Amino acid sequence: MPARVLLLESSPELRKVLEESLGQHGYTVVSATSTEEALDRLCEHAADLVIADPPAERGEDAGTVERIHEAFPGLPSIVMSRERFDPSVLAPASTDVVPRRVLRKPFRLDELLVLTRQILPTNEPPPHAPD
Repeated sequence: MPARVLLLESSPELRKVLEESLGQHGYTVVSATSTEEALDRLCEHAADLVIADPPAERGEDAGTVERIHEAFPGLPSIVMSRERFDPSVLAPASTDVVPRRVLRKPFRLDELLVLTRQILPTNEPPPHAPD
């Protein structure tokens, strides 16, 4: 069964690119455009990883990630963020090791895929280097 990724991204264009790329690499993607929608989706569909671009324009950046981690403490996450994001909010609340990473914007798509693969290995072989 493919790993399930919850993608929190408010930009329709970026969300579509990420959905397609993650899907092509063997992940099932469930998307949300707001914190509330993300929490609702996580309640409806168990996820193996959250990839979130916190909606900072509404002042929710750290609060978004904290709320998701409080509700789902064992859920790994990748936060796509600008420099102003405080990575200390990603510290796991318990002694369990839960993968939580920050991917600084701008980033290349392959950087996101490598991080995703590190947290959620798939049966897909790694990409081959050009000959």
